[in-house]
Parts: sequence; C-alpha cells; structure tokens
Amino acid sequence: MVPKTVSSDRWISKHKEKKKAQQALAREYWKQVGFHRPLGGFWFNYVLLLILALPGIIVIGIVLPAILPYPSALGFNNTITSLLMPIYLFADFGIKGAIERFISQYSEIDPHRAMKYAAFFLWYQMITGALQVTLISIMAVTIIPKTNLSYSVWFFLAFIMIQWPGTAGLFQTLLNGFQQFNKSNIIYVLQNVAIQTATQVIFIIIGMRIGYKNPKIGPLMGSTMGFIIGSYVDDLIALVVGMLLFKKVLKPLGIKLVTVMHLSFDRSLAKQVLIYGGKMMPSGLVYVGVNAIITIMVTNWLPSYSDLVGLYQLASGLIGALGVSFTMGPPMTESYTNGKEELSIYLINAQFKWWGLISIGVLMAPLLFLIPDIIVTFASEYSGIQEMVFPLFLGAFILFPSMFCGTITQACDLPAQHSYLNFIEQGTRIVTYFIALSPWTFKVWFGDAAVYWFWLFAEAPGYAAKAIYGWWMIKRKLFPDKKIGFPAYQALIAPALSMSPFILLSWIMKRGFFRLYQLCEINHFGLGAGWEFVPAYLLAALYLVLLLFIYPIFIIFPLYGFLGAWDEQSLEDFRKAALMAGPSKGLVMTLYKGTNWGYMHSPFKNRFSIPHETAMKQASEITALRRRISDG
Repeated sequence: MVPKTVSSDRWISKHKEKKKAQQALAREYWKQVGFHRPLGGFWFNYVLLLILALPGIIVIGIVLPAILPYPSALGFNNTITSLLMPIYLFADFGIKGAIERFISQYSEIDPHRAMKYAAFFLWYQMITGALQVTLISIMAVTIIPKTNLSYSVWFFLAFIMIQWPGTAGLFQTLLNGFQQFNKSNIIYVLQNVAIQTATQVIFIIIGMRIGYKNPKIGPLMGSTMGFIIGSYVDDLIALVVGMLLFKKVLKPLGIKLVTVMHLSFDRSLAKQVLIYGGKMMPSGLVYVGVNAIITIMVTNWLPSYSDLVGLYQLASGLIGALGVSFTMGPPMTESYTNGKEELSIYLINAQFKWWGLISIGVLMAPLLFLIPDIIVTFASEYSGIQEMVFPLFLGAFILFPSMFCGTITQACDLPAQHSYLNFIEQGTRIVTYFIALSPWTFKVWFGDAAVYWFWLFAEAPGYAAKAIYGWWMIKRKLFPDKKIGFPAYQALIAPALSMSPFILLSWIMKRGFFRLYQLCEINHFGLGAGWEFVPAYLLAALYLVLLLFIYPIFIIFPLYGFLGAWDEQSLEDFRKAALMAGPSKGLVMTLYKGTNWGYMHSPFKNRFSIPHETAMKQASEITALRRRISDG
C-alpha cells in the first residue's frame, strides 16, 4: 500500500507539471495569430474584475451616495468635458488612431520600427499638451467669466491639467498595438474599477470638506472639483502601471523602455503619421464638435439640465455595457493588411457572436430589470435612472454594430471612410437633438413632457444611420468579392433564449432584496445607525457574484451550448482563451467546460457554423512569418 504522504507528493508533483505545461501552452497561444488572442485578453481580468467590483459596489452603494448626493455634480462634469473635447481632439490630430494602426502593423514583424512610432506619439502628446494647458488656462480666466458658465472657471482649470503630460493612455495604446490584450485589460480594470473609484472618493471628501469650511465654494462646487481632480490623479497612476507592464513586453525583444523617449523617428515617419491622422481627425473632431453643440442645446433648452445630465450619464453608462467588445483593431489590421481576407471575415463574425453572448445572454436582463432598481434603493436622489434605461436601451443595443464598422474601416486602411461614417452619425445626431430639444419643434407640437422623452431617444437614429452606411461600405470597399455574413442565430437568437430564464429569476431577486432592505429600515440588526443597511449591501454584492459567475456557469453558457450555437473552431478559440486567461483561468475553464457539455449533448451540434477553414490556414501563415522573422 502506498503511504498517503507519497501519494500526496505525487499528486502535487503532477499538478505542478500540469500547471507548468498549461502555462507553456498559454505562452505559445499568445504567439499564435487568431481570435483567441483578443478573446483571451478579455477573459484575463475577469477574476480581477470580481475582486475589485465587490468592494466597489459597497463603495458606490454606501460611500458615494453619502458623499455625493448631487446628480448635478455629474452633470457639471459632463458639460465641461463636452465643451473641452473639441480642443483636445483638434490638438491630438488623429495621432492616437494612426499610431495604433502602424504599431499593430509592425509590432510582430519589426518591433524596433514600431518603437519609433511610439516615440513620436510621446513627444507629440507632451508638446501639444503643454500648449493646451497654457491656452485653455488663459481662456478660462478671461472669457469664461463673461458667459453663463462663469461658475465653472475652476472646473476648466482643473480639467485642462489632464492634458499634461498628455500621455496617460500611451502605454495602453502600445500594449494594444503589440496585441498584449491581457496586460492592456489590467490597466483598464485597475483604472476604471479600482484606482478611479478610490481617487474620486478621496478627493470628493476633501473637496466637500473644503466647501463646507468655505461658504464661497460650498459643498457642491467643492465635491465637483474633487471629482475632477480624482479623475486626473487616477490617470497618472495608470500611466505608471502601463509603463511597468509595457517594460515586460519589451524585455524579451531586447528593447529598453527608455527607447520610447528617444528622438528616433525621422521626418518621413512624422509625415506618414500626420497625414494618416489628419485623414482621421475630421471624423473625431466632428463627433466632439457635435457633442459641444448638443451640450449648448441642453444647457439652454432642457429644464434642470445639470440634474438630468447627471442622471443621463449614470443611466447611459450602465446600459452602455451592452456594447461590450474586444480590442479588434490590431487583429483586423494584422490580417487585412497582410492580405488575409478570410481571416478578417472570421474575426468579424466571431466578435459578433461573442457580443451577442455577453451583452444579450449575460448582461441585458439584469441591466434592464434588476440593477437600476437596486441602485435607486441605495441612492434615492438618482431615481430618474429607472425610467431612463428603457428608452436608452434602443441606442445602446445598436451602438456596437455602429462602433464596430468604424473600427474596421480605421484598422483596414480606410481613414477617409472612417471620417464619412462619423459625419453621417454626427450629422444625424445634431438634427435629431435639435428636433427633440428646440423650443420650435416637439415642445410646440407635443408639449414640455415630449422634450424629455425624445431627448432620451435622440442617440439611436445616428447610430443606425452610421451602421447601415458602414456595413454597406465595408462590403463594397474591403470585401467586394467575399461574403461577410452575420451569425444571427449565434449572436441574437441563442443568447436571447439563454437569457430568458433570468427574467423570472430577476423578479425573485428583486423582491428578496426589497424585503431585506425594508427589514433593515425597521430593525438595525444591532449594527447601529449608519450601518443598518450593511446586510442589503452584502446581498447586492452576492447578486453581483451570481450575475457574473454562477448564472453564466450553470445556466447561460450550458444552455447556449445545448442550443447549438457553437462550432468546433469557436469552441477551440474559447479553450485557448481559457488557458490564456491567467488569474481567471480556473473560472473561464469552468465556463468552457459547461458550455462544451451543452454542445456535446446538443441535438443541433454543428448546425450553425461560422466558416473557418481558410481563415485558420491564413492565421497559421502569419504566425509562421512572425516566427521566421523572430528567429532570423
């Protein structure tokens, strides 16, 4: 009989060997071209998102409503940002998109050339950032006091500091260009879930205390200033994190991080980037220009605009999660510019498939039927978001197809078409907002109440017009002799069927939460004043775990597989992504095994398949080219 200690040692040894082999496979998969790379980047931070989101829901549910009971503070933030964005974008001159496009092209085959583009991006941003800080500061103290935004002089001065050193997103852009989506997503999650929440809360508290002590400032203005400053500080922290992560990417290539500071670019490279960026710049400029005009309409024609804009920002941010997408620009650039059209088409269809599974199958029901009601229970000042989410759903649902066609035109060397797409979208937006808000249209025809409701629907027509033209143009310009297709069953029908059981579950969860909250109001559970709602907050955190993990593992993903929405290649992409998911590997592999079980028992197996044979051959060809260059 084998002693237990020996048996245990063998099991540990085998486990370590298996883990080591899986890590080697993951490193190999990151070197292989295919959809599994952006998919793996998405899943990499899933557990990290949970770890940070659980404390975040407590902070947002308890701390933020208590220290920022003013939706208008969010409204002021949105207003100033909208007015400054045209200046930011004009100064940027489309450089960010151009840099990501060229770095994506050269990162695999000539990383030293890619670093020259990175150096140009850094120096351009630092120089133009210094100019912006100087000019906007002068404008803020000379012109703004003479307008109806005179209250916002200090807001402008705080906001413009974001442009110095102007390189907050530099290393995330470089990580995307080198297709290190796992590391890029670390920055995104840390910045948007952890760092930003912490810095905003800290500086809101500081600003509000200063406001209470100084009546000339007041708590509203003080908390708004703190909110702005906290957003700036989190950018600086994210810059340092990105720098450290990108340093690890460069080390195996024999390139030092300080290379990004070298004036290694020449006039021809600068000219190439500026010409490409100049072609892209009008499309972005028209977007922020229209936003500024819409902001002026809103501030002049929408009653109580600061409160409504603050509520709108929260509701649209919540429902905007339906537009979930992966970082598809670099893979599309790599495949299309190397003549691999079938691979490009496969990437498009795979992204649509996963958009449907996550946004419709996982997120749609809780975002519409559960989460808004829970948020409003904790913060009654934000009750307006309950009636906003359903009108905003139409625009949020068609946002991804609209954005994705823009990503493709930019990635596949059609900067002029990218501009045309934005002209169509923004031209439609400005017309619909004018009709919705002006005192000569809906207000006269249907009354004051109609202005509010049509304002909520004003985004959707622009998204629809852009998507219709964009996908027609992609077919005509990029794939005239190819069939792009659309995986309607995998992206729409199967996710909707997989989500349907949650409608009943959300009703049960909502009733259970409200009942517990009422009990907390009546009985403090011995926790004392100010802590009586802790059980309700903990239940909300538990709901987050159920929504992000338990329901997908046991209901949504197995049902999606049983409905026949997978094929062999899409499941293989998922398996590779699960092994590449780093700290999330255990969870993502569980999701994979659950949906694979559904697929294996499905009576519809392989009935709905995305064409992939030629695409996979082309992906292997690019991988082989990269290895020859790396070895040679």
